[in-house]
Amino acid sequence: MIVEPGAPPARRLPARLLGPDGAAFALLPVPTFDATELRVDIELLSPDRVVRYLSRPMSPGFADDVAGFLLRAASDHVPEETLGVVEDREAGLALSVVESTPLAVTLEVVVLADLHVEEPDVDGIAFDLPRASLIEASHAVGEWWT
Repeated sequence: MIVEPGAPPARRLPARLLGPDGAAFALLPVPTFDATELRVDIELLSPDRVVRYLSRPMSPGFADDVAGFLLRAASDHVPEETLGVVEDREAGLALSVVESTPLAVTLEVVVLADLHVEEPDVDGIAFDLPRASLIEASHAVGEWWT
């Protein structure tokens, strides 16, 4: 994407994945002054807690990687076998599919709790999602740079 100097950043919509059992994962774009920089809040929700990791930098191209991963997870017959882990060390985020059925996948999300420590403490969640939810989130993330 070519960005004109001084141009305001495009409005980026959140990508939310909501499971039927009350669990959720969200990538919430954070407004910045630099249109070429992408920062996100990473949110994990379960029936007994909510946690948000604030203003994490995303590596260039990672939004495209996430969009492609989610779309392939929705369309592959056995994404747990065909897809590897998609991760961004800069954001401290990793996504993988651990199992699937014809209508749903189990997505695992792992987040480094603190990006600036030698011994990382990880947080995460794994939950079932309808495949249609993955497609919707893929399009939301894929439009962040258009």
